[in-house]
Amino acid sequence: MVWRATPIQSAIIETFTIIGAAVLLASLIFTQTLLFFAGAFFLVLGVYPRLYLKHMVRHLGFFSEKEKIRLSVGETGQLQLVFGNKSWIPVVNGKIEFLLSQDVEVTNIEGESPYQTPLFIPAKQVVRYPIECLAKARGVVRMRNLKLIIHDPLRLASITLSSDFVKKEIIIYPQAKVIGGTQHLQLPIEGRYPRQSALFEDRAAPVGTRDYVPSDSIRNVHWKASARTGQLQTKLFDKTLGMTWTIVTVLDLYVQKGDRENLEEELARVARLCYLAEKQGVDFEILVNTRTIGQGQLMRLPLGQGRMQLLKAMDFLAHIHTNQMKIKPAVLFGEIDRERSQKRIIILIDHTDDPSKMHFVSKWLKQGMTVLKLTPQGDLTPMGRGGRWDAQQANEGY
Repeated sequence: MVWRATPIQSAIIETFTIIGAAVLLASLIFTQTLLFFAGAFFLVLGVYPRLYLKHMVRHLGFFSEKEKIRLSVGETGQLQLVFGNKSWIPVVNGKIEFLLSQDVEVTNIEGESPYQTPLFIPAKQVVRYPIECLAKARGVVRMRNLKLIIHDPLRLASITLSSDFVKKEIIIYPQAKVIGGTQHLQLPIEGRYPRQSALFEDRAAPVGTRDYVPSDSIRNVHWKASARTGQLQTKLFDKTLGMTWTIVTVLDLYVQKGDRENLEEELARVARLCYLAEKQGVDFEILVNTRTIGQGQLMRLPLGQGRMQLLKAMDFLAHIHTNQMKIKPAVLFGEIDRERSQKRIIILIDHTDDPSKMHFVSKWLKQGMTVLKLTPQGDLTPMGRGGRWDAQQANEGY
Protein backbone atom coordinates (compact mmCIF):
# COMPACT_ATOMS: atom_id res chain seq x y z
CA MET A 1 0.00 0.00 0.00
CA VAL A 2 1.28 3.49 -0.87
CA TRP A 3 1.35 5.91 2.04
CA ARG A 4 1.03 9.67 1.84
CA ALA A 5 3.72 11.06 4.16
CA THR A 6 3.78 14.51 5.74
CA PRO A 7 7.09 16.36 6.27
CA ILE A 8 8.93 15.48 9.45
CA GLN A 9 7.52 17.64 12.21
CA SER A 10 9.87 18.99 14.90
CA ALA A 11 11.26 22.31 15.97
CA ILE A 12 13.80 21.06 18.44
CA ILE A 13 15.88 19.01 16.00
CA GLU A 14 16.42 22.10 13.90
CA THR A 15 17.71 23.83 17.03
CA PHE A 16 19.94 20.87 17.89
CA THR A 17 21.37 20.85 14.38
CA ILE A 18 22.20 24.57 14.45
CA ILE A 19 23.67 24.41 17.96
CA GLY A 20 25.67 21.29 17.12
CA ALA A 21 27.12 22.81 13.96
CA ALA A 22 28.02 26.06 15.79
CA VAL A 23 29.65 24.29 18.74
CA LEU A 24 31.51 21.89 16.44
CA LEU A 25 32.87 24.84 14.42
CA ALA A 26 33.91 26.62 17.61
CA SER A 27 35.74 23.51 18.86
CA LEU A 28 37.75 23.39 15.66
CA ILE A 29 38.61 27.08 15.89
CA PHE A 30 39.60 26.97 19.56
CA THR A 31 40.85 23.34 19.47
CA GLN A 32 38.69 22.36 22.44
CA THR A 33 38.05 18.62 22.71
CA LEU A 34 35.08 18.94 25.06
CA LEU A 35 33.41 21.42 22.74
CA PHE A 36 33.97 19.01 19.87
CA PHE A 37 32.19 16.16 21.67
CA ALA A 38 29.39 18.48 22.81
CA GLY A 39 28.91 19.73 19.26
CA ALA A 40 28.93 16.19 17.89
CA PHE A 41 26.34 15.16 20.47
CA PHE A 42 23.96 17.98 19.55
CA LEU A 43 24.50 17.29 15.87
CA VAL A 44 23.57 13.62 16.32
CA LEU A 45 20.39 14.64 18.16
CA GLY A 46 19.52 16.84 15.21
CA VAL A 47 20.28 14.33 12.48
CA TYR A 48 19.39 10.86 13.80
CA PRO A 49 15.57 11.45 14.09
CA ARG A 50 15.44 12.30 10.38
CA LEU A 51 17.43 9.23 9.40
CA TYR A 52 15.36 6.96 11.65
CA LEU A 53 11.99 8.22 10.38
CA LYS A 54 12.98 8.11 6.71
CA HIS A 55 14.30 4.58 7.20
CA MET A 56 11.03 3.43 8.84
CA VAL A 57 8.90 4.98 6.10
CA ARG A 58 10.73 2.86 3.52
CA HIS A 59 10.38 -0.37 5.51
CA LEU A 60 6.94 -0.07 7.13
CA GLY A 61 4.00 -1.66 5.34
CA PHE A 62 0.22 -1.95 5.76
CA PHE A 63 -1.49 -5.04 4.37
CA SER A 64 -4.66 -3.50 2.99
CA GLU A 65 -6.69 -6.69 2.93
CA LYS A 66 -10.25 -6.22 1.75
CA GLU A 67 -12.52 -6.97 4.68
CA LYS A 68 -16.28 -6.77 5.01
CA ILE A 69 -18.26 -7.86 8.05
CA ARG A 70 -22.04 -8.05 8.40
CA LEU A 71 -23.76 -7.35 11.71
CA SER A 72 -27.23 -6.73 13.03
CA VAL A 73 -27.87 -3.85 15.42
CA GLY A 74 -26.50 -4.82 18.82
CA GLU A 75 -24.02 -7.42 17.51
CA THR A 76 -20.23 -7.17 17.67
CA GLY A 77 -17.64 -8.04 15.04
CA GLN A 78 -13.94 -7.64 14.45
CA LEU A 79 -11.83 -5.89 11.83
CA GLN A 80 -8.09 -6.50 11.51
CA LEU A 81 -5.36 -3.93 10.85
CA VAL A 82 -2.17 -5.71 9.75
CA PHE A 83 1.21 -3.96 9.71
CA GLY A 84 4.64 -5.29 8.76
CA ASN A 85 8.13 -4.05 9.60
CA LYS A 86 10.88 -5.17 7.20
CA SER A 87 13.57 -3.23 9.04
CA TRP A 88 16.02 -4.53 11.67
CA ILE A 89 14.95 -1.56 13.82
CA PRO A 90 11.63 -1.78 15.74
CA VAL A 91 8.88 0.84 15.81
CA VAL A 92 8.68 1.70 19.49
CA ASN A 93 6.81 5.00 19.65
CA GLY A 94 3.90 4.92 17.23
CA LYS A 95 0.19 5.58 17.16
CA ILE A 96 -2.68 4.37 14.94
CA GLU A 97 -5.52 6.76 14.20
CA PHE A 98 -8.69 6.15 12.13
CA LEU A 99 -12.26 7.36 11.67
CA LEU A 100 -15.51 5.41 11.92
CA SER A 101 -19.02 6.84 11.89
CA GLN A 102 -21.23 6.99 14.97
CA ASP A 103 -23.20 3.97 13.72
CA VAL A 104 -20.54 1.77 15.33
CA GLU A 105 -18.59 1.91 18.58
CA VAL A 106 -15.09 0.52 19.03
CA THR A 107 -15.17 -1.33 22.33
CA ASN A 108 -11.47 -2.20 22.78
CA ILE A 109 -10.19 1.38 22.31
CA GLU A 110 -11.02 4.17 24.73
CA GLY A 111 -12.41 7.45 23.49
CA GLU A 112 -14.45 8.43 20.46
CA SER A 113 -13.78 8.77 16.75
CA PRO A 114 -11.11 9.50 15.61
CA TYR A 115 -9.90 6.48 17.54
CA GLN A 116 -6.25 6.26 18.61
CA THR A 117 -4.23 3.31 19.90
CA PRO A 118 -0.48 2.81 20.52
CA LEU A 119 1.61 1.13 17.82
CA PHE A 120 4.58 -1.16 18.46
CA ILE A 121 6.09 -3.34 15.72
CA PRO A 122 9.15 -5.46 16.48
CA ALA A 123 11.91 -5.74 13.92
CA LYS A 124 11.25 -8.12 11.00
CA GLN A 125 7.72 -8.97 12.18
CA VAL A 126 4.05 -8.64 11.21
CA VAL A 127 1.52 -7.58 13.83
CA ARG A 128 -2.28 -7.61 13.84
CA TYR A 129 -4.40 -5.08 15.67
CA PRO A 130 -8.01 -6.28 16.23
CA ILE A 131 -10.72 -3.60 16.14
CA GLU A 132 -13.79 -4.76 18.08
CA CYS A 133 -16.90 -3.04 16.66
CA LEU A 134 -20.37 -2.82 18.23
CA ALA A 135 -23.15 -2.09 15.72
CA LYS A 136 -25.37 0.72 17.02
CA ALA A 137 -27.47 1.73 14.00
CA ARG A 138 -28.34 0.45 10.53
CA GLY A 139 -26.09 1.56 7.71
CA VAL A 140 -22.81 1.00 5.89
CA VAL A 141 -19.68 2.09 7.77
CA ARG A 142 -16.30 2.42 6.09
CA MET A 143 -13.02 3.03 7.84
CA ARG A 144 -11.55 6.36 6.74
CA ASN A 145 -8.45 8.49 7.25
CA LEU A 146 -6.15 5.78 8.53
CA LYS A 147 -3.00 7.39 9.94
CA LEU A 148 0.23 6.09 11.43
CA ILE A 149 2.01 8.67 13.57
CA ILE A 150 5.59 7.51 14.16
CA HIS A 151 8.04 9.08 16.61
CA ASP A 152 11.72 8.41 16.95
CA PRO A 153 12.72 6.53 20.15
CA LEU A 154 13.47 9.80 22.01
CA ARG A 155 10.27 11.44 20.69
CA LEU A 156 12.16 14.40 19.27
CA ALA A 157 10.38 14.29 15.91
CA SER A 158 7.45 12.57 14.19
CA ILE A 159 6.10 11.79 10.76
CA THR A 160 2.51 10.98 9.76
CA LEU A 161 1.65 8.33 7.15
CA SER A 162 -1.94 8.46 5.94
CA SER A 163 -4.24 6.72 3.49
CA ASP A 164 -7.86 7.35 2.49
CA PHE A 165 -8.28 4.02 0.69
CA VAL A 166 -8.80 1.48 3.45
CA LYS A 167 -10.77 -1.58 2.34
CA LYS A 168 -12.57 -2.10 5.63
CA GLU A 169 -16.38 -2.06 5.66
CA ILE A 170 -19.11 -2.88 8.16
CA ILE A 171 -22.63 -3.55 6.87
CA ILE A 172 -25.20 -3.20 9.65
CA TYR A 173 -28.57 -4.84 9.09
CA PRO A 174 -31.78 -3.39 10.52
CA GLN A 175 -33.14 -5.14 13.58
CA ALA A 176 -36.35 -6.84 12.47
CA LYS A 177 -39.49 -5.73 14.33
CA VAL A 178 -42.92 -7.31 14.58
CA ILE A 179 -45.34 -6.36 11.84
CA GLY A 180 -49.13 -6.52 12.04
CA GLY A 181 -51.73 -7.25 9.40
CA THR A 182 -49.90 -10.18 7.81
CA GLN A 183 -53.29 -11.84 7.20
CA HIS A 184 -53.66 -9.42 4.28
CA LEU A 185 -50.66 -10.93 2.46
CA GLN A 186 -52.85 -12.79 -0.04
CA LEU A 187 -54.12 -12.18 -3.53
CA PRO A 188 -57.84 -11.50 -4.12
CA ILE A 189 -58.11 -14.68 -6.25
CA GLU A 190 -57.19 -16.80 -3.23
CA GLY A 191 -60.43 -16.13 -1.39
CA ARG A 192 -61.07 -15.19 2.20
CA TYR A 193 -59.50 -18.29 3.77
CA PRO A 194 -56.47 -19.29 1.69
CA ARG A 195 -54.52 -22.43 2.47
CA GLN A 196 -50.91 -21.52 3.04
CA SER A 197 -49.89 -25.04 2.04
CA ALA A 198 -51.70 -24.90 -1.31
CA LEU A 199 -48.75 -25.00 -3.70
CA PHE A 200 -48.43 -24.55 -7.43
CA GLU A 201 -45.97 -26.35 -9.69
CA ASP A 202 -43.06 -24.63 -11.38
CA ARG A 203 -43.14 -26.42 -14.74
CA ALA A 204 -39.73 -25.03 -15.64
CA ALA A 205 -38.12 -26.98 -12.80
CA PRO A 206 -38.71 -30.78 -13.05
CA VAL A 207 -37.13 -32.57 -10.09
CA GLY A 208 -37.81 -36.27 -10.87
CA THR A 209 -40.32 -38.84 -12.05
CA ARG A 210 -42.91 -41.28 -10.67
CA ASP A 211 -45.10 -44.03 -12.11
CA TYR A 212 -47.85 -42.81 -14.41
CA VAL A 213 -51.48 -42.95 -13.21
CA PRO A 214 -54.55 -42.51 -15.47
CA SER A 215 -55.39 -39.11 -13.97
CA ASP A 216 -52.03 -37.63 -15.07
CA SER A 217 -51.95 -35.32 -18.08
CA ILE A 218 -50.28 -36.79 -21.15
CA ARG A 219 -48.21 -33.57 -21.35
CA ASN A 220 -46.44 -34.53 -18.13
CA VAL A 221 -45.18 -37.90 -19.39
CA HIS A 222 -41.38 -38.19 -19.31
CA TRP A 223 -40.81 -40.16 -22.53
CA LYS A 224 -37.10 -40.77 -22.11
CA ALA A 225 -37.55 -42.11 -18.59
CA SER A 226 -40.48 -44.22 -19.79
CA ALA A 227 -38.35 -45.78 -22.52
CA ARG A 228 -35.54 -46.43 -20.06
CA THR A 229 -37.75 -48.13 -17.43
CA GLY A 230 -40.18 -49.87 -19.75
CA GLN A 231 -43.26 -48.23 -18.22
CA LEU A 232 -44.82 -44.76 -18.36
CA GLN A 233 -43.25 -42.18 -16.07
CA THR A 234 -44.71 -38.79 -15.05
CA LYS A 235 -42.58 -35.71 -14.43
CA LEU A 236 -42.43 -34.28 -10.91
CA PHE A 237 -42.09 -30.50 -10.65
CA ASP A 238 -40.69 -28.21 -7.99
CA LYS A 239 -43.31 -26.56 -5.81
CA THR A 240 -43.85 -22.83 -5.44
CA LEU A 241 -46.35 -20.62 -3.70
CA GLY A 242 -47.04 -18.78 -6.94
CA MET A 243 -46.89 -15.43 -5.16
CA THR A 244 -44.72 -12.32 -5.52
CA TRP A 245 -44.23 -9.48 -3.05
CA THR A 246 -43.10 -6.09 -4.30
CA ILE A 247 -41.94 -3.91 -1.40
CA VAL A 248 -41.81 -0.23 -2.36
CA THR A 249 -40.26 2.56 -0.26
CA VAL A 250 -41.03 6.08 -1.46
CA LEU A 251 -38.92 8.79 0.17
CA ASP A 252 -39.75 12.48 0.08
CA LEU A 253 -37.67 14.53 -2.35
CA TYR A 254 -36.91 16.94 0.49
CA VAL A 255 -35.88 15.33 3.76
CA GLN A 256 -38.00 16.55 6.66
CA LYS A 257 -37.17 16.55 10.35
CA GLY A 258 -37.73 13.10 11.80
CA ASP A 259 -37.69 11.32 8.42
CA ARG A 260 -34.61 9.31 9.31
CA GLU A 261 -36.16 8.04 12.56
CA ASN A 262 -39.36 7.05 10.75
CA LEU A 263 -37.37 5.33 8.01
CA GLU A 264 -35.44 3.25 10.56
CA GLU A 265 -38.69 1.96 12.05
CA GLU A 266 -40.13 1.16 8.63
CA LEU A 267 -37.03 -0.65 7.40
CA ALA A 268 -37.10 -2.74 10.58
CA ARG A 269 -40.63 -3.85 9.53
CA VAL A 270 -39.43 -4.49 5.99
CA ALA A 271 -36.69 -6.70 7.40
CA ARG A 272 -39.38 -8.76 9.13
CA LEU A 273 -41.24 -9.05 5.81
CA CYS A 274 -38.06 -10.36 4.17
CA TYR A 275 -37.62 -13.00 6.86
CA LEU A 276 -41.28 -13.97 6.45
CA ALA A 277 -40.94 -14.25 2.67
CA GLU A 278 -37.83 -16.42 3.00
CA LYS A 279 -39.61 -18.70 5.48
CA GLN A 280 -42.66 -19.11 3.23
CA GLY A 281 -40.67 -19.48 -0.01
CA VAL A 282 -42.18 -16.33 -1.54
CA ASP A 283 -40.48 -14.44 -4.37
CA PHE A 284 -39.93 -10.82 -3.38
CA GLU A 285 -38.25 -7.65 -4.60
CA ILE A 286 -37.53 -4.22 -3.10
CA LEU A 287 -37.62 -0.85 -4.85
CA VAL A 288 -36.66 2.60 -3.53
CA ASN A 289 -36.90 5.95 -5.33
CA THR A 290 -33.22 6.72 -4.75
CA ARG A 291 -30.11 6.09 -6.76
CA THR A 292 -26.39 6.08 -6.14
CA ILE A 293 -23.39 6.74 -8.36
CA GLY A 294 -22.89 3.90 -10.80
CA GLN A 295 -26.42 2.54 -10.33
CA GLY A 296 -29.39 2.67 -12.67
CA GLN A 297 -32.39 4.93 -12.52
CA LEU A 298 -33.43 3.66 -9.09
CA MET A 299 -32.26 1.35 -6.33
CA ARG A 300 -33.73 -2.09 -6.85
CA LEU A 301 -33.25 -5.57 -5.48
CA PRO A 302 -34.27 -7.93 -8.32
CA LEU A 303 -36.89 -10.62 -7.78
CA GLY A 304 -35.71 -13.75 -6.00
CA GLN A 305 -36.34 -16.09 -3.12
CA GLY A 306 -34.56 -18.23 -0.55
CA ARG A 307 -31.67 -17.69 1.82
CA MET A 308 -29.44 -15.95 -0.71
CA GLN A 309 -32.20 -13.46 -1.56
CA LEU A 310 -32.65 -12.74 2.15
CA LEU A 311 -28.94 -11.92 2.55
CA LYS A 312 -29.07 -9.67 -0.51
CA ALA A 313 -32.14 -7.94 0.94
CA MET A 314 -30.39 -7.22 4.25
CA ASP A 315 -27.43 -5.74 2.37
CA PHE A 316 -29.83 -3.69 0.25
CA LEU A 317 -31.67 -2.31 3.29
CA ALA A 318 -28.38 -1.36 4.94
CA HIS A 319 -27.47 0.84 1.95
CA ILE A 320 -30.68 2.94 1.97
CA HIS A 321 -30.10 6.48 3.24
CA THR A 322 -32.16 9.67 3.27
CA ASN A 323 -29.23 11.67 1.86
CA GLN A 324 -29.15 9.72 -1.40
CA MET A 325 -30.26 11.32 -4.66
CA LYS A 326 -34.01 10.82 -5.11
CA ILE A 327 -36.23 10.47 -8.16
CA LYS A 328 -39.88 11.40 -8.53
CA PRO A 329 -42.35 8.86 -7.11
CA ALA A 330 -44.20 8.72 -10.46
CA VAL A 331 -41.09 7.24 -12.09
CA LEU A 332 -40.97 4.52 -9.45
CA PHE A 333 -44.67 3.72 -9.80
CA GLY A 334 -44.31 3.61 -13.58
CA GLU A 335 -41.48 1.09 -13.27
CA ILE A 336 -43.75 -1.23 -11.27
CA ASP A 337 -46.64 -0.69 -13.65
CA ARG A 338 -44.61 -1.87 -16.64
CA GLU A 339 -44.36 -5.35 -15.15
CA ARG A 340 -47.80 -6.86 -15.47
CA SER A 341 -46.79 -10.43 -16.25
CA GLN A 342 -47.67 -11.74 -12.80
CA LYS A 343 -50.20 -10.99 -10.10
CA ARG A 344 -48.42 -9.61 -7.09
CA ILE A 345 -48.83 -8.07 -3.66
CA ILE A 346 -47.53 -4.50 -3.58
CA ILE A 347 -46.53 -3.17 -0.17
CA LEU A 348 -46.16 0.63 -0.04
CA ILE A 349 -44.07 2.58 2.47
CA ASP A 350 -44.85 6.11 1.39
CA HIS A 351 -43.39 9.34 2.82
CA THR A 352 -45.08 11.53 0.20
CA ASP A 353 -48.52 12.66 -0.91
CA ASP A 354 -47.70 12.31 -4.59
CA PRO A 355 -50.96 12.57 -6.62
CA SER A 356 -49.82 9.92 -9.11
CA LYS A 357 -50.08 7.25 -6.42
CA MET A 358 -53.90 7.23 -6.49
CA HIS A 359 -53.92 6.57 -10.24
CA PHE A 360 -51.50 3.66 -10.06
CA VAL A 361 -53.09 2.05 -6.99
CA SER A 362 -56.52 2.05 -8.67
CA LYS A 363 -55.00 0.55 -11.80
CA TRP A 364 -53.21 -2.22 -9.88
CA LEU A 365 -56.35 -3.14 -7.97
CA LYS A 366 -58.32 -3.44 -11.22
CA GLN A 367 -55.63 -5.81 -12.50
CA GLY A 368 -56.27 -8.15 -9.55
CA MET A 369 -53.30 -7.18 -7.41
CA THR A 370 -53.33 -6.58 -3.66
CA VAL A 371 -51.99 -3.20 -2.52
CA LEU A 372 -51.08 -2.77 1.14
CA LYS A 373 -49.79 0.23 3.04
CA LEU A 374 -47.46 0.04 6.03
CA THR A 375 -48.80 2.37 8.71
CA PRO A 376 -46.60 4.28 11.20
CA GLN A 377 -47.78 1.79 13.84
CA GLY A 378 -46.25 -1.08 11.86
CA ASP A 379 -49.47 -2.62 10.48
CA LEU A 380 -50.25 -3.68 6.92
CA THR A 381 -53.60 -2.28 5.78
CA PRO A 382 -55.34 -2.73 2.38
CA MET A 383 -55.67 0.31 0.12
CA GLY A 384 -58.85 1.14 -1.79
CA ARG A 385 -59.15 2.27 -5.38
CA GLY A 386 -58.78 5.89 -4.41
CA GLY A 387 -55.25 5.17 -3.26
CA ARG A 388 -56.33 5.45 0.39
CA TRP A 389 -56.60 3.01 3.23
CA ASP A 390 -59.68 0.81 2.85
CA ALA A 391 -61.10 0.51 6.35
CA GLN A 392 -63.90 -1.85 5.32
CA GLN A 393 -61.45 -4.30 3.76
CA ALA A 394 -59.23 -4.10 6.85
CA ASN A 395 -62.15 -4.89 9.18
CA GLU A 396 -63.30 -7.79 7.03
CA GLY A 397 -59.79 -9.25 6.89
CA TYR A 398 -59.86 -8.63 3.10
